[in-house]
Amino acid sequence: MLHEHTSADEPERHHRQIETLAVGAAVLLAVALLVELVSALDRRSAWGAFGVALLVSYFVSDLVSGLVHWAFDRVFDERTPVLGPNFVRPFREHHDDPTGITHHDFIELNGNTCIAAVPVLAVAWLGFDPVGGSPVSVFGVSFTLFLATWTVMTNQFHQWAHQERPPRVARLLQHCRVILPREHHAEHHNPPFDTRYCITSGAMNRWVDRSGLLATAESWIGSRRVQR
Repeated sequence: MLHEHTSADEPERHHRQIETLAVGAAVLLAVALLVELVSALDRRSAWGAFGVALLVSYFVSDLVSGLVHWAFDRVFDERTPVLGPNFVRPFREHHDDPTGITHHDFIELNGNTCIAAVPVLAVAWLGFDPVGGSPVSVFGVSFTLFLATWTVMTNQFHQWAHQERPPRVARLLQHCRVILPREHHAEHHNPPFDTRYCITSGAMNRWVDRSGLLATAESWIGSRRVQR
């Protein structure tokens, strides 16, 4: 007998379509913006701004991933409008089934982050003038591009950190600690589940954990810790 789609399936199919479009749009915008940036790199100062933006965005994206991860774990819940079903619920389910993320396909894994990245990339692309781009302008647009790229790839790095045999290139990058290492992230899934929130590269985790930043924020907000 043919499977009959229920009305409950419709929102999921609709969101899947939006995710698919967002992934395609994010890739096209990122490539277009990179092409324009390269055409503006005709001076040493512009190349310097480009390189600094790449480095700074790497650490900022890791910090942002930690703050977002913490917020979805500790502050918001599944009933939060928009964020709840699309972002918070997958994070909560991930703690109940840490290996579940390894079964997600590319669209399911990266669609939501692409939805968030598309408007940011579109504004950067529309507003950038590669001909008259000053080093400050090159830095700002490069930072936006790289921050969006690192952010979009965060869930991919996260998935690889849970796979027993990720792709060879991923294992190499993990070994060099360029992206989130498997053994490093495993500490986040050990009681009391309150460390190692940064999941792009994990580079900022030592500072975040030692600073007590998240514990202070949680105390200030007055949120209850999630019972797992």
